[in-house]
Amino acid sequence: MKKRTSEQKKKAELRKRAESKLKSGVPVSEEISNTDMKKLIHELEVHQIELEMQNDELLKTQIKLEKSKERYANLYDFAPVGYLTFDEEGLIREANLTIADMLDVPRTLLINSRFHYFVKGEGQDIFYLHTKRVFEGKKAETREVRVKGKSGREFYVRLDSRRVQETMNNITCRTAVTDITEQKKMENLLKESEEKHRKLIETAQDAIVCDVNQVITDWNRSAEKIFGYSRREIIGKPISLLIPEKYRRDHDEGLKRYFKTGESRIIGKTVEVSGITKEGIEIPLEMSLAHQKLRKGQDLFTAIIRDITKRRNTIMALQQSEEKYRTLVQAIPEIVYKIDENGYFTFLNNAIRNLGYEPEELIGKHFSKILHPDDVKNFSRSRVLQKYSGVKAKEGETPKLFDERRSNKRMTRNLEVRLVAKSQDSVKGDREGRKGLLTSFGEIIATGHYYDKAYNHTRRFGGTVGIIIDITEKVKLQAEMIHAGQLALIGELAAGVAHEINNPIFSIINFAQLIADESDRDSRAHTFGKLIMEEGNRIADLTKNLVSLSRSPAGPKISVNIHELISNSLKVVKIQLKKDHIIIKDTIPKDIPLIIANPQEIHQVFLNLTLNARYALNKKYPCKDKDKILEISCNTDLIEGHQYVRITFYDRGIGIPEEILHKVKSFFFTTKPFNKGTGLGLSLCENIINNHGGKIAVDSIQGEYTKVVISLPATECTTEK
Repeated sequence: MKKRTSEQKKKAELRKRAESKLKSGVPVSEEISNTDMKKLIHELEVHQIELEMQNDELLKTQIKLEKSKERYANLYDFAPVGYLTFDEEGLIREANLTIADMLDVPRTLLINSRFHYFVKGEGQDIFYLHTKRVFEGKKAETREVRVKGKSGREFYVRLDSRRVQETMNNITCRTAVTDITEQKKMENLLKESEEKHRKLIETAQDAIVCDVNQVITDWNRSAEKIFGYSRREIIGKPISLLIPEKYRRDHDEGLKRYFKTGESRIIGKTVEVSGITKEGIEIPLEMSLAHQKLRKGQDLFTAIIRDITKRRNTIMALQQSEEKYRTLVQAIPEIVYKIDENGYFTFLNNAIRNLGYEPEELIGKHFSKILHPDDVKNFSRSRVLQKYSGVKAKEGETPKLFDERRSNKRMTRNLEVRLVAKSQDSVKGDREGRKGLLTSFGEIIATGHYYDKAYNHTRRFGGTVGIIIDITEKVKLQAEMIHAGQLALIGELAAGVAHEINNPIFSIINFAQLIADESDRDSRAHTFGKLIMEEGNRIADLTKNLVSLSRSPAGPKISVNIHELISNSLKVVKIQLKKDHIIIKDTIPKDIPLIIANPQEIHQVFLNLTLNARYALNKKYPCKDKDKILEISCNTDLIEGHQYVRITFYDRGIGIPEEILHKVKSFFFTTKPFNKGTGLGLSLCENIINNHGGKIAVDSIQGEYTKVVISLPATECTTEK
């Protein structure tokens, strides 16, 4: 509305000016014809229309100009940099809103003030000279100064100024003010970084060499020490000066290939190369090489170089020492081994071939591969230490382990183990233990191996190192000596008491014979008489066996039905078992093959095992119990291609402690009270079974069960043998 009123006023003023001009002009002739009058009116109307059109164009142009002026004002005021206009007196004539915000001063207060009031310190002189040069010359000037706003905030600005001739007598300085505080910070950080980089290069222990387009541009003190060239001597020289003559061609070809394909064998890697010193001496070097493309298209290569002459000499000496050590270790007749923290072999010497293995064959395999299963359980760290969890071991009772971690005084010494050969023909040992494993005996000395960490003064466990000494012959000799001593003792004992036992036992047998003869065959007296005679004869035979035990006699053997032997043995103790509420479960198939045996001796074995089971069951169950059971089973088994009859006595009595299980077949060893056993039972049983070509094995868990397994050759097997 205001614009329209303004335009109407302008038109009225324009008309008045036109009428005034017309009156002051040439008088119009009154003698004009109608025709001329019409033409004149037409011309005036056309001219009027043209003027109106021109007037509209002028109005549009004016509107555009005002909009452009408004846009300029916005761009000027809200530009990202500040704008100032100074006169020759240094007064601010114009300022945009940006510079006002920078200085925290309203724009109206900036006009006609002096900018140097905001400039700090020596920057005032810089600003004065800056404006002076701008007014004196026609070139643009740039300076950086530190300013302080009204709020106290200090910051750096860059002044880009140019002299402007406003009018003939009016010259101004127009200045763009850019806040460069962050840029200054970055420049300072860059300077600090460059200074640190320079110090790092100069103090580095490794040589640092830089070259641009194969010309050396940087060279630190370590490079001077390695190659002998001073910085002044080498800067500007070609990099090939440091490469032995015989390798320069390879260097040039590798460089061309890298620029062509981007592939290199050394760039971005740490490699060993050869270099040449100022004196012409070729030296081994370790080098890491990096490439960087500069802005000007130049190629910057940076090499970090280390002289490894001492390392090479040390490695050679170490290799020679290791070779001597390896030769010595391989020549040792004892097995030398090293296992990792999990018990897997990392080294074995050639002595392992005594067990039928090649060293490479066992690398990566567990130590238990060569150890008897029972010894793995008894001497393996993972199993043994479970028993000592929360228990303080007494002095001298600490466990011995094949995968030992302790060292020095606490290391494992004199640990006797059973070693299992790869094949039956690999080792001359004793057939002992479960599954018919052929074993030899070894004595282990083992210690933990540790690496010292220099940087934190700690030790890292590196595995177990040990030696296995073959003591098979020693064990056999000791066993023979013990056996001989025991047999001698038994012989002396038997010789002393045989006469005293035989006289009354023969009287008992004779009286039993009279009772049997004088009683009816169907009477109980006749039956008991026969049983007394059989047991009397067994006692007489036992006495005879004790006397001749050291000579291991072989009594007469016949084909025997195993079912009959077990039944006859149970008859003797049937009344006692029934009185003790012991349940007998026997599962003996009818098709079990016959065995060749001495019936009285095998009867003695079965009777002894039955009485042992009775004792164990009564100790655990003093009264009647559903689990007070003795199970006797029988089956056949193939051992080394031959048929054996396997008889198993299984009771759920008190069991045998694991630590004494291996002693139960020793002479005079018993778990029973003083007046309940002599310690001859199982030892005599083992001697009888061995004389029959069989085996006896005892398995037990204390508090749960005891299982005795007897394997005797079947008739076919015995015949073949």
